[in-house]
Amino acid sequence: MIFKRGVSSSEVDSLREEIASLREEVATLRRQNIKMPDRVADAVQPVVELSKLSSALLPPVSFGGYSLTSSAALKLVRTVVERRPRNILEFGTGQSTAWMARLLADVGYGRLVSVEDDPEYYESIGKELESLPGFGHLELRLAGLKPLESGELWYDPSTLEDIADVDFLVIDGPSDRSARRPTFEQVVSKLVPGCDILIDDVHTPDMKKLVGEWLEDHPLDVVDANWRRERLLHLRLQN
Repeated sequence: MIFKRGVSSSEVDSLREEIASLREEVATLRRQNIKMPDRVADAVQPVVELSKLSSALLPPVSFGGYSLTSSAALKLVRTVVERRPRNILEFGTGQSTAWMARLLADVGYGRLVSVEDDPEYYESIGKELESLPGFGHLELRLAGLKPLESGELWYDPSTLEDIADVDFLVIDGPSDRSARRPTFEQVVSKLVPGCDILIDDVHTPDMKKLVGEWLEDHPLDVVDANWRRERLLHLRLQN
């Protein structure tokens, strides 16, 4: 799931020191008139920018065993900051949840509904998130997987009956990626025109195929072309 590596306060301090070290190395290269390799610049810049964009630098919460690249995390934060959504729907709770809730708290408005299908993780993550800034803008929902009329597994639709006017959608669940296929059929009526859609795991063969099907079957535009590096695809529902 998105950005789920637990980050302790000591790791935050370590990351800050790493950023400072990277800046010094870049400054040294420039003083010596040595051109920084593009691959180094690509790796350094997102980390530096990410540290500037949010005061909640990697909240010290235990989210499990997965992480988002710095480039992908920067894309998530930057898109929320630029688009200023009011109704966010997220499938797959993780550290992205903490980021988005904090950003909503910073602007003082907005609602984030994050849907999780793992009961044990739902319980543990709820306790962790309660202490973070932005929790008042966040609603966690447990939704087990159930067979739809088509026979495919997906979240229990009854847990989403009140959801409407979604202008920002994050797809990083269910944890079983094969159960993500019905997502658009189930939620497209709940999205407003121009809704921003971020999809994780698009570097995997199954998600590449699934995204291709969604693009063929629904009025979606690809917003950027950097998903191969970031593993996070940004789409937008056509007006």
